[in-house]
This record gives sequence, structure tokens and C-alpha cells, in this order.
Amino acid sequence: MCEARYGLQREDPGEGGWIGRGIGQRQDVHELFDQIAVEEALRLNEQGKATEVLAVSIGAGPGRRNTSRSARAMGADRAILVKTDATVERLAVAKILKGVVEQKKPDLVIFG
Repeated sequence: MCEARYGLQREDPGEGGWIGRGIGQRQDVHELFDQIAVEEALRLNEQGKATEVLAVSIGAGPGRRNTSRSARAMGADRAILVKTDATVERLAVAKILKGVVEQKKPDLVIFG
């Protein structure tokens, strides 16, 4: 299984946490790299080097759901939304993603 995190997140300097944006909204460097990660995972899947592309998004609200839908629209097989209403700090993101990887046990994880 090839898994790509597709969080489309950018740092919020005012809060010290992360806020999300969806495709079609303002693009910044983090969003571009997330999109590239999904595209690369899809290429690996098309080449037969991966069996599934699973996108992971962290947060709450319609922005996170839209991000998951965007990943699916790009061609991801599944999308997981890890819901949280709290501001997600970098360490929390790492711990959440570690838990997803431990549970799903992918052969490859691509981060954007």
C-alpha cells in the first residue's frame, strides 16, 4: 500500500498551529508539495508499484472535508479525516500521523 498524506496545511504564525486550505483556494508552498505528493502516489499506483492511495487530512470543519474530497477527486482510493477542533501543533500532527501509519501499516508513506 502506498499512502500519501494530503493535509494541505500551512503554518498560522499568529497561533503557532496549522490551518488548512483546499485545492482551488489560495495556493502556498505547503499546499503545492501536498498536491505533488498525491500526484506521485497516484503515479506509483498507475505503474503497479502501489496497490492503494490513502490520503490523510487532519482538522475539522468543511475545509478538511473539502481537502479529503479533493484528494479523492484527484484519484486517491480512500481518504481519512482525523477530526479535531483544537489548533493542531506540529508535534500533534506528527503523533497523529504516527498513529495512522502504525494502524494502517503502509509500505510507503509520502509526505507533502
